[in-house]
Amino acid sequence: MGVGILIAGTSASAVSISPAANISLKQSIDGVSPQYDWNNNVTPSLVSGKTSLSLAAITGANKTLNQAMSWLNAQRGISIDIDGAYGAQCVDLTMAYSNYLFGVRTYGNGADYSYLNFTGFTRLSRAQTNPQAGDIAVWTGGYGHVGVVISSSGTNFTTLEQNVSGNTTVQQYSRNTGTIGGLTFWGVQRPTFAQSVNVPVVPVVTIPSDPNAVYRFAFSNGHHFFTSNQAEAQIVANSGAVYEGIPFRTATSGEVVYRLYNLSSGEHLYTADKNEYDYLLGKGWKGEGIGWMSPNTGINVYRLRSPKGDHLLTSSQAEIKVLIASGWVNEGVSFKG
Repeated sequence: MGVGILIAGTSASAVSISPAANISLKQSIDGVSPQYDWNNNVTPSLVSGKTSLSLAAITGANKTLNQAMSWLNAQRGISIDIDGAYGAQCVDLTMAYSNYLFGVRTYGNGADYSYLNFTGFTRLSRAQTNPQAGDIAVWTGGYGHVGVVISSSGTNFTTLEQNVSGNTTVQQYSRNTGTIGGLTFWGVQRPTFAQSVNVPVVPVVTIPSDPNAVYRFAFSNGHHFFTSNQAEAQIVANSGAVYEGIPFRTATSGEVVYRLYNLSSGEHLYTADKNEYDYLLGKGWKGEGIGWMSPNTGINVYRLRSPKGDHLLTSSQAEIKVLIASGWVNEGVSFKG
């Protein structure tokens, strides 16, 4: 759980990367001892629709450090309550993180991370190591606190955390191995990452500013991501995702295109069908509100589904032909672009 920390003189890099202005944020509840399901192998429920979250097999499920950083960057500005208890607590982020890495959630309060053993992680005290990117940083005292390290230099490090000073979304903070808000830095839970093999270095690109653009990205796990927000697009590009250009355009008025996020698979889905949006919310997808407005006239934008269930938006008939030959299903025209 972790108490909402009040830290004088400390501020988050409050980057709101979602273009959806109507995301519903849950309020955290500080100072209340949660009743967790301590059986780490029980399938958890996802906050919105209380839908069972399918856990992947542990063997071979671990990710590379680059994949972990891409996933973490995608959580910025999001309110995570993976267990559906006591609102968006600090441990909800680390539970979702471990579920992404290994298919099994961590559990307990923040302070409990100093002595519990989790699948895929090694406990290392402050005396044993300095924090490294990918580590779960652990503070003890009361319920404690946790965050995920995204960069470090000696005893100084940068984290993504949730439930700090009442902020219930994932934000960036500058930390060191000292104390924060009366809590003592204990050390880290360090995940064992898969090794990257022949991964090319992706140069950072500058995303062009275009008020009517929808930007397209490809991640190393095969997922694609679309956004009309140039600031969000730049963050995604900086995380290592491959920028694939502007496939279609938005409008100031027209048909609403909604955006959803699957906390289990890491996939974003886009739909102009409000009934589909509401249905997926009921199935546990996280609603991210309005992605953009689709023009009433323009090119057709198609949605395709892969044999694994991933989705892709495209207006290219040539790309559609190649994907269908590879086993993808054309779900038809989703909206105009």
